[in-house]
Amino acid sequence: MTQDDAHAQEEDLIAQRIAEDQGWVRVQTRTFTRWVNENLKTTEHSIESMENDFADGLKLVALLQQLAGKPIGARVTKRPRIRAQKLENVKICFDFMNREGIEMVNIDNQDVSDGNMKLILGMVWHLILHYQIATGFDDDGTKGGPKNRIIKWVNSKINPWDKHITNLGPDWNHGDILACLVNSLAPGLVPDFAEMDPSNARDNIDRAMAMAHEWMDIPRVLEPEDMMDPNVDELSMMTYLSYFPNAKVKEGAPCVNPGRVIARGPGITGVGLKLGKPAEFEIDATMAGENGRDKIKVEVIGPEGPVKCDLTHNGDLTYNGAYYPEDDGEYTIKVTLLNCSIPKSPFKVGIFGAQKTDPSKVRVEGPGITGEGILPGDVAPFKVIYKDCGRGQPKVEVFGPDHQPLNIVEDNDKKECVCNVEYQPGVFGEYTVSITYAGLPLPNSPYKVPIKPTVDINKVKVEGPGLSRCKVSEPTWFKVHTAGAGKGDLKVEILQSDGSVLEPTITNDGKGTFNVDYTPQMVGTYKVSITYGRVKVPKSPFNVSVVPPGDAGEVVVNGDALHGIRVGTTGKLFVDASKAGKGDIRVVVIGPDNKPLQTGVELVRTVDGVTEYGITPEVPGPYVISVTFSGEPVPGSPFDIDVLPSLDIDRMKIIIDRDNPPRINKPYKFTVDCSDAGCPPVLFGLIGDPENDNPNKPRKDILVIVCDNDGNPIKDKKGKDIVINIKELKSSGLAHFTFTPEVEGPIYLKAQYDGKNLPKSPLKVNVSSGIDMSKIVIYGDGITSEEPVRANKPMTFVIDAEKAGAGPISLDFLSKLGFTIGKDNVPKDMKITIIGPNGEPMPCDVKKRTGKVFEITILPTQVGQLNIDIVSPTGEHAPKSPLKIQVKPSVDASKIIIGGDGIEKDKVPRKDKLCALTVDASKAGNAPFSVSVNGVDKTPEGSAPAKKPETGKPTEPKKAGAGIQLGGKPKEEPTSDGSKPGFGPDGKPTPGNYIAPDGSILDDKDRPVKGKDGKPLKCALGQGGKPNAPKTDDKGNLVGPDDKPLVGSNGCPVKPGSGPDGPTAGPDGTLFGNDGKPLLGKDGEPLKAGQMHSGKPLCNDEGEILGPDGKPVTAPNGEPLKANKTPLGLTVKPDGALFTPSGKPLC
Repeated sequence: MTQDDAHAQEEDLIAQRIAEDQGWVRVQTRTFTRWVNENLKTTEHSIESMENDFADGLKLVALLQQLAGKPIGARVTKRPRIRAQKLENVKICFDFMNREGIEMVNIDNQDVSDGNMKLILGMVWHLILHYQIATGFDDDGTKGGPKNRIIKWVNSKINPWDKHITNLGPDWNHGDILACLVNSLAPGLVPDFAEMDPSNARDNIDRAMAMAHEWMDIPRVLEPEDMMDPNVDELSMMTYLSYFPNAKVKEGAPCVNPGRVIARGPGITGVGLKLGKPAEFEIDATMAGENGRDKIKVEVIGPEGPVKCDLTHNGDLTYNGAYYPEDDGEYTIKVTLLNCSIPKSPFKVGIFGAQKTDPSKVRVEGPGITGEGILPGDVAPFKVIYKDCGRGQPKVEVFGPDHQPLNIVEDNDKKECVCNVEYQPGVFGEYTVSITYAGLPLPNSPYKVPIKPTVDINKVKVEGPGLSRCKVSEPTWFKVHTAGAGKGDLKVEILQSDGSVLEPTITNDGKGTFNVDYTPQMVGTYKVSITYGRVKVPKSPFNVSVVPPGDAGEVVVNGDALHGIRVGTTGKLFVDASKAGKGDIRVVVIGPDNKPLQTGVELVRTVDGVTEYGITPEVPGPYVISVTFSGEPVPGSPFDIDVLPSLDIDRMKIIIDRDNPPRINKPYKFTVDCSDAGCPPVLFGLIGDPENDNPNKPRKDILVIVCDNDGNPIKDKKGKDIVINIKELKSSGLAHFTFTPEVEGPIYLKAQYDGKNLPKSPLKVNVSSGIDMSKIVIYGDGITSEEPVRANKPMTFVIDAEKAGAGPISLDFLSKLGFTIGKDNVPKDMKITIIGPNGEPMPCDVKKRTGKVFEITILPTQVGQLNIDIVSPTGEHAPKSPLKIQVKPSVDASKIIIGGDGIEKDKVPRKDKLCALTVDASKAGNAPFSVSVNGVDKTPEGSAPAKKPETGKPTEPKKAGAGIQLGGKPKEEPTSDGSKPGFGPDGKPTPGNYIAPDGSILDDKDRPVKGKDGKPLKCALGQGGKPNAPKTDDKGNLVGPDDKPLVGSNGCPVKPGSGPDGPTAGPDGTLFGNDGKPLLGKDGEPLKAGQMHSGKPLCNDEGEILGPDGKPVTAPNGEPLKANKTPLGLTVKPDGALFTPSGKPLC
């Protein structure tokens, strides 16, 4: 921002403050001028300008004499010509006001003579408070001063019509509240207030004001436009409303008087009523006024709900009516005229069947009936006992000394026939308790209950400076002498000038004297109320003046706290009193509950006369910030602000544009999403933006920066901060941030809420120049070579991106569904998808030759089409991609030659004689094979050489047979099933690996597990001094003789397993578990097996492992250790039949 812009902004701010200042001054001046002239209209005086017309004191003298109703009491210069005479006249007025108990603060006779408008307005306001508001609205102890007393009084008048107000501003803008108030005081003047159209606010207000002026003599000191303003001046509103409590309705007014309506008859009294018979009544409204014609309404509610009621107008303002009771119980008859209840309405009537009701048997007892020991504020309880009184229910009403009904609390135990009642008297006096039973009054009802003081208040004396005049921030005191007044509680309430309560310190000397100490916190008029034994002491409440120096009008308040903040965040409030002189600043924050905040307002620091406060609200809603200087409100105070609910930072997120990774010199967009974080609107800004510190702008919720690893803003090629554009989606909680990076390398996207980083913030992204997919070169096995790709043989191809673009290239192999996000939080440059013949992704080994050349090796295990797709994040394919490569078989089982006993004609196997079987696979291809023979006590095995004799003894010739497998498949099915030695079809190690005595690793079909070079793997033995225990590293992977992890043909580490028979046996018979450790018996010694085959123990027919002594080996739990399988994984039954691991017979 340039210096000229700053000056222009400052001038705009000053102009705004002047306009706001002139606004309330203009309205107050007009209102107070009319109020003054209203009080001077019976004299020869009137004023046009308070700024000039009070200067000589004559009109001020006339005003005071009219208000007080007595002479000024001093000699006044009637024709003042010089300044001294004018000042003396005004001083006489100030002396008179002081004697009247009106303490003027921060103003003297010179201010009035000089025409200081703000101070003169303050003087007139004190006159309005003292002579009009105080007389119209009695001090009933309502906290918050005269404003809250007026609100309470208005609500008492409009609440019966379902209207309610909480302020003297926006609630009055539409006119319906004022119309309702006028109609409640003079029913019929504005009978249609409930149907008023809010869009016709001016007409509504003008009509209500006109009716109040014409028929109630309430002067129009306000204009309709003033009341329509949401920021209407509250002092002007209080002045206008203060005319209403004492207003009288003129004769001939077009209104009605519900109080003159009479209802009578058995349907009202309940005398002689019977179920099923009409309950008749009559209503006489002849004295209520002609405007009430046809405005009578009657509603009847019975025990089961509304009851039909007929009402006939006789034409002479009298009515005949009847309702029809059908059910036992109490009936309520409500009679209204223009929605106003007539006297004693609603009426309660009990109607019952044959059972007789006797109210004389009802008993009433308790202090709430006698008044004994009850003081104002106490709960007054009593009981109504109605057992054996016939059918019916008691009804209780309590009225205060002012004949107004009190709220009562009833707990009616209908089973025990006892109704417990409580009420709370508020003042001393005689209370009336009315009790009926089944609609009939009790013999002694209504009861008169006296609430009397227990002390002689006239013997209580008070003294001390704390009851008259004192200085702000200086301790003051007063004493209360109660000797001889009787026992009672002393209560002192000190209301400061802003309505807040100041707690004093009270000490009792034990001799009837109480010492009260307090320290005033602000300038203004304090109200000190003293009660003893719940009775006000004479002259209480006391008006106390607290007068420090200073000019509140020179104080300037600003800060983002004035523009609304969120729960849990701290808004700044700056109070500039550098030009105000000496005085104390006080900031009070009133919460939504209309109570001052006890926490959450912190004074941060004061520099050069400017005090900074931190305001941290805890609940959402409307708040009021009151700022006073030397006890006087500063311009604009009180300030109304809205506090929004807090945002949930855990529901915020930074969303990067996956389809547009960051590239040099291209716009890059990312989004901050707070749509699920809470209450909108969410305001977004940039970290480091000077506008964030503008005290006249709303606080930003989310601040964002694009920075380097140290938090510094990233630069363009010229070294300047990059420009970030914000596009907020209104009320959605979303904002898009766009910038154009000019330099390669990592950058960070940081977003903060209230100084805390959002989840995953700062988010790292990598800026690069991108990649040209058309310049990718692909070559290798099955692509450029003529040799076919074979199953179970490694296939290698190369991706060359040397000419595709600047910078290193990153690859993604993890998903065929979409690009993954790497540690730089951007999509990889290329995605390589390799799909096998079975439609599933295939693993691969990647070797980076350079930053842009990659060598990729895969091991196809199935015959069929292999699909290789190479694509960029934007969907561009490399040349020739997707590649379709055919995988052909690696072996030919038809070229296997089998010979030996039972195969060749001249070689016949004999029972219990060793026979030999020869398998010649030298021309079938290089692959492991297995041989299984049915019906022998020893099954042969072998994997190489090409020719191998196998021996065994046939036990039953009729069951003897052999099956030959090559590459894991029977001869009849020469194609591969896709499994690799030691690995399943998914390319992962199978759990059946076990260790042969020589260290070879065999799979669950006794085949050697091979490495990437196609050679059988062997592991090191002898770990821990245990025989034949394979060595493993700290990750549980098998290691070879060189102590390096063994890697299978799929590139995965090889882990030890239990083998198909469960435990693995070493050369000396020691049994080992899955973890390669010996199995221990009960005695803690290693368990041993008997005869072994390829590291597998010898078992009996039950599958129990046999020891060297030929007996079953016992586990630590005492149970025989079982293998459950023969060495080749075949299950043998007692009759010698062989079954596969899946339970099928071996044919």
